Amino acid sequence: MSVWILDGYGAWDDASHWNGGVPNSVGAVAVFDSTGSPRSGNSKVFFWQNSQITVGHLEIIASHPVGYSFVGQSGATSWTLRMAAFIGESAVIDVDANGTATEISGGDGGHVILASNTDVITRDITTNFTIGSDCSPSAPMAQI
Repeated sequence: MSVWILDGYGAWDDASHWNGGVPNSVGAVAVFDSTGSPRSGNSKVFFWQNSQITVGHLEIIASHPVGYSFVGQSGATSWTLRMAAFIGESAVIDVDANGTATEISGGDGGHVILASNTDVITRDITTNFTIGSDCSPSAPMAQI
């Protein structure tokens, strides 16, 4: 499991932003947790031009007013977040946004590929989670 430790704006593939190494493989677990954070605004996690990141479990826990935005770096026209689990398992996007806006942006060339069955879990009625990028399911997605 890898935990994002950066306050603010930073690149997914920068090892100094993670405790546990950069998650980028089938079945990898990436955790973003702003609870207990002194931050006052959204954290932006960006992807470089042509970057391709693969994870099996994306867990996002946000505390009001701090959410997360997953975006392309300024000027990026193509990047990919690929959800891929081990054989026989489902990939998971688990979001507890606690009234904050959390999104995977698409206005900057972002693509989400569902390479495995993918469960999208939203924890409560106040969770506001958006996938605004192109989503290419090669496997089913279910909201739980």
